[in-house]
Amino acid sequence: MAFSLPSWDQVQMRGRHIIEAIDENPPPVRMSWYLGPAGMLMLLVATMVASSSAVCIQQCIRVGDELEDRLLQCMDRCEVSSFSASGKECEESCHKKVHYTRRQVQREMENCQKECDHMPFTLRVLAFLGVLAVLPVVPLLGSYRDACSCECCKGQGCSPKLALFNVAWTAYGFSTLWVAPSVAEDVGDVGGKVLFVITQGIAIASMSSSRRFAELAEAKAVENSYRMAEFGCTGAEVVGASVGAVGTPVSVNAFQDLQSQVEHLQRQVLELSRRQDLMQEVSTKAAPEAVVPDVQHSGSTGPIPELI
Repeated sequence: MAFSLPSWDQVQMRGRHIIEAIDENPPPVRMSWYLGPAGMLMLLVATMVASSSAVCIQQCIRVGDELEDRLLQCMDRCEVSSFSASGKECEESCHKKVHYTRRQVQREMENCQKECDHMPFTLRVLAFLGVLAVLPVVPLLGSYRDACSCECCKGQGCSPKLALFNVAWTAYGFSTLWVAPSVAEDVGDVGGKVLFVITQGIAIASMSSSRRFAELAEAKAVENSYRMAEFGCTGAEVVGASVGAVGTPVSVNAFQDLQSQVEHLQRQVLELSRRQDLMQEVSTKAAPEAVVPDVQHSGSTGPIPELI
């Protein structure tokens, strides 16, 4: 099967679908969808520029070391072959062969390293804007309902939402250690940017998963309440029920209707329990009255024995 590239119309249609899917989310999620990829892209470009500068600097250092090694080897051979020759004569002789002196080698290396610094201002601006765009993503994703609710403290046990929530904030705390190095490190250094991107990626992925688990739990709770109010199902009967669309807002009127139906069911349950208690009381009172006639009837049957 031959692989065919999509047409421009198909690309535009897919782009519109993606934008519509993003716009359906709450405002914090929409902002994180736009800020996160934009910041990561700017940090990636800054890392690539810094990596190219680092490769260029390493090349300059390698070339300078090779020239200096050739010069030193020439001077060593000159001093060993002719004991009467002075150091100055050997240096002049080697300068004619290598065409460089030690100072010239050092100067060429410094000039080469300066030329490798292509865009220092652009590099720092990209790193600063990337860090500034990525930092708010985790707090925005973590602003969902009951985000700080501790199930373990309430005796409900640990949940995936809470575990991923803690992992996200831990990774976010480590990422703040690399904010300054990402912006202020030298041109050929990429360690701060790489560590910042890695820790922020872990934090964003964990917080997104935590928010997803929270939305699923909220949707399942709303569905269970609706089933209890509409069909009178118990909790055991709704286990395994399919979860509806996550993130769809529930209107105030629908919530009030559900609450009124639940209260009506509770009143019916109380009425049934009260009637059951009354029936039990009536049955306990009627039991002795039913036993006494039986005893009298059984005593009257048959002849009464005569005493001899």
